[in-house]
Amino acid sequence: ERFVCMRCRCEVPRDGYVGVIENALSPVKACEEAVAEVQAELRAQGFGAMNDAVNDTVNESVVATLPPVEIRGDSSQTFTFVPSHFKMVVTTLLKNSCVATLRHHQRLGSGGGGGGEG
Repeated sequence: ERFVCMRCRCEVPRDGYVGVIENALSPVKACEEAVAEVQAELRAQGFGAMNDAVNDTVNESVVATLPPVEIRGDSSQTFTFVPSHFKMVVTTLLKNSCVATLRHHQRLGSGGGGGGEG
């Protein structure tokens, strides 16, 4: 903590942070933000479209809706962590999971991720 404090003295202090470390990171809120970001990114790449669009990312035709993502937890629970690191890990896991789910359902011919978006 001392190193972080010394290293970040040139930055404007932010409430709830010691350098880049957030003192009260809510994993539920961070996951909700990551879900919105991942779904927007996948839509922009052609996932979630209701037509046959060739997707450069996966090199296959995608006819699917984005799989629903359910986040369970208490949003009032927090822990101390680096938010950018947490977000990177969660975003990567979510994106990989969504793409794998879409591919699986496409192979099965159901054309969807098991429901609607959300």
